[in-house]
Amino acid sequence: MSIRKQVIEGFGWNFAASQVLLVARFFVGIALARILMPKDFGKFAYMNSIITMLFILRGFGFDSYIVQCDKDKLKVFGGTAVFLNGVLCIAVFLIALAVGIFGVEREFFLMFLVLLAFQTGENLLFVYHSLIQKELLYKKMASLNFLSSLLSMVVAVFLALRGFGIWSLIWMAAVRSATSVLLSIMYSPYYTKPVFSAKAAKDAWNYGKYNMLAAFTGVSFSHADNIIVERSLGTAAIGFYSRAYSLSRIFNQVVGSVVVRIAGPLFSRFKYQRDRLSRIYNDFSIIMFRVNLGFYLVLCCVAHDFIELVYTAKWLPAVPAIRMFSIFAIVNPLVGMTRRTFLNTGISKPVGIAQIVLVAILLVTLIPLIKLFGLLGAAIAVNISIVACFVFMASFLNKILDADFKQILIKPVFVALLIALIYLSTNQIFLPERTWLRLITHSAIIGGLYIGGIMLMERAYFVSLIKEIRRANA
Repeated sequence: MSIRKQVIEGFGWNFAASQVLLVARFFVGIALARILMPKDFGKFAYMNSIITMLFILRGFGFDSYIVQCDKDKLKVFGGTAVFLNGVLCIAVFLIALAVGIFGVEREFFLMFLVLLAFQTGENLLFVYHSLIQKELLYKKMASLNFLSSLLSMVVAVFLALRGFGIWSLIWMAAVRSATSVLLSIMYSPYYTKPVFSAKAAKDAWNYGKYNMLAAFTGVSFSHADNIIVERSLGTAAIGFYSRAYSLSRIFNQVVGSVVVRIAGPLFSRFKYQRDRLSRIYNDFSIIMFRVNLGFYLVLCCVAHDFIELVYTAKWLPAVPAIRMFSIFAIVNPLVGMTRRTFLNTGISKPVGIAQIVLVAILLVTLIPLIKLFGLLGAAIAVNISIVACFVFMASFLNKILDADFKQILIKPVFVALLIALIYLSTNQIFLPERTWLRLITHSAIIGGLYIGGIMLMERAYFVSLIKEIRRANA
């Protein structure tokens, strides 16, 4: 099978699996929320956060190091990465065990130990999953993620209905980790044994130190804004902020992550072929950016009706922040794609430095902008930091590929701005009284105009792309 056909089929399988899981998680989340108590979720989140935070200590990016490693070096360099990962996992396990003994109540310690044991096992045996990605086994990647997630949700609901309380959440996480590891072992085409080489260890350190930096600063970015918003504006404000922020990430979670999962191994496969690498980056970015922009164009225009219908009127104060977060929402998937391009071609320094730029600008701008604009100021600070991060990383891209940002960005942004202006000036002409009818009608009109505008302006590109897909499937 050609690589082009592998990519097309792989995207189809992974995208379909992610959509089914999205629906399943939605209904399972509702079921568990109805059966379990809020304190169960709180205690689980607390214990899981401790373990997750501590495992940042092994955040040298060994998974992407294995994927980007040349095959002729895999036995020594990959084996050394496996060895170093094992040492770090054991060290983190012992540290986490000590933290659990002193930081977790006695009645919850066994639960903490179960979570820790299964997460340690998953991190310890990471190499199998990395090798599946390395060999472009997209169908197996989709199957692994789908089956492990689905089985864990079934177990959680079953145990919750049987009255196991918080243990249903513990075993949901444990079953997902165990199933993921077992399927990775079954699907992996080969195995890299742990060995040690001083030269390989130095190479892994040079690659991984910036990954570690990115991991630490990434955690800071994820939590610093929440803490500052809560301290500055209060508990209610952080609720509206979190809702707006979560909606700004929904495309990246549902579609962007799938695109990056497919593109990542291709960056490693063709990292020495500048033309192929450029084509892969540009094509994936062009398609992802246009779909993402269309989604948030619709969401921003109908945000008021969407929030009122789905989350009820009590969440309407979040609408201005949702619209302000649209810049972050549009740029964030491109940041993820660019970050994966660097990591899977063996270049991690720009990623680490870009993360420092991201967090530094956020911390410098967040408090002054909150004082000036309140909740909107926090969203503006996040927008400024993510744009600066993307610009910084993009400035290094020309060292490895030729990114066509003019084609990626300009035409769809022009179309989106034009449609937004048309909508703002004409949205009162057709205004059904019922919220749901207004939401559906306006979404369909905006979406249709956007798709029509994109197809009109970029007809030649999409015709060429469709021909390539047909040739690949012939």
